[in-house]
Amino acid sequence: MVCLSVFFTLAATGKGPDAKIPESVEDQKKAVVTVSLDDKYGKRIASVSGFIVDQEGVIATSCNLIAKWLESSENTITVGLPGGSSFPMKQLISNDCRNALALITIQGSELPAVTLAKGYKAKDGEEVVVMGRTSEGNLTSSEGRIRNVRRDDIYQVTVPITPTGDGSPVFNRKGEVIGLSTLLYGKKQAQHIVIPSRYVSKEFTLYNDLITELAALPSPLPAVPVKRSDDVPATRLQEKGEQEFLRGVSYEKSGMYEEATSAYIRAVGINPDYTEAYVNLGLVFYRLGKYSKAVDAYKNAIRVNPYVPSVYNKLGAAYVILGDYQLALDAFKQSIKIDPRSPDTHFNLGVVSILAGDKNGALEQYILLKELDRYQAEKLLNLIQ
Repeated sequence: MVCLSVFFTLAATGKGPDAKIPESVEDQKKAVVTVSLDDKYGKRIASVSGFIVDQEGVIATSCNLIAKWLESSENTITVGLPGGSSFPMKQLISNDCRNALALITIQGSELPAVTLAKGYKAKDGEEVVVMGRTSEGNLTSSEGRIRNVRRDDIYQVTVPITPTGDGSPVFNRKGEVIGLSTLLYGKKQAQHIVIPSRYVSKEFTLYNDLITELAALPSPLPAVPVKRSDDVPATRLQEKGEQEFLRGVSYEKSGMYEEATSAYIRAVGINPDYTEAYVNLGLVFYRLGKYSKAVDAYKNAIRVNPYVPSVYNKLGAAYVILGDYQLALDAFKQSIKIDPRSPDTHFNLGVVSILAGDKNGALEQYILLKELDRYQAEKLLNLIQ
């Protein structure tokens, strides 16, 4: 009876889908999307709502759908935009299920994007609008009020949520998104909560930082055409390999390393020249203590693209644990050839020189480090002494 009374209280206090929505919010409806999950036969498994965070195709949605996507390697996610157009998920860039939200990307540009509220603090009783999409793509909107604000700024609203409304944006009267409405599934019942927009902003900032870091890396080699049978297009296989890679990333973020290993292996099975999949596979093997397999994965990454110094560093680290100091030295030296001014690599070379009994070699690295990073130079000198 308690559960039912709570539901009817929430339903009664909302103003309903037919209430007049402020123009400032109405202007944002083009940025509210449908996020759908299909099985390998194209049958719809689930559908939730989401909203465009960035004009280049970054979508915020519920993590509940991502969890279902991970249940099978055959599952696919598509994003439906107002007007009937739809796009496959390009990349899962955030799977922070601790905050019950996920960021994904689609191939797009100059898309209508919402305005995220900055420095917003939720207040009990404040009027809001929750806007979502049905599985058919029809817009739903309801007015309500904020209630039960917690210390971590997570709160509830007096608008009941349906499964298809999971991931809906919550707007204030200014037309700013102040949160993502979602369902937390517990042992007894689902709890309707709103995740503050600052969590969305945080994940999006991390994504932008990652893009900046990747832009600083050397350009990869031109892609090698994927081998295929006559009846399967190469682009379809590439998309499948990308899906397996993204699945591996999600498993890895969740600490599911064995599952991540299988996904990355499937990715390189589809595309034998998938550098990033080999690198990630090596990292997972390293975390699992399978250092010989990590070595093989890194060597495959280097086979495809021999110009990324960080991969040689990872290879050298695996060799150190295996006790192959000469091979570790060779790997670190190769990294130095590509990036002669990397303090980390010079430090690694010094440490391995010590382990290999070459004190003079370690001193050479110390002298070079003094010009690059005095802190690491002092650390290495302490080890030498």
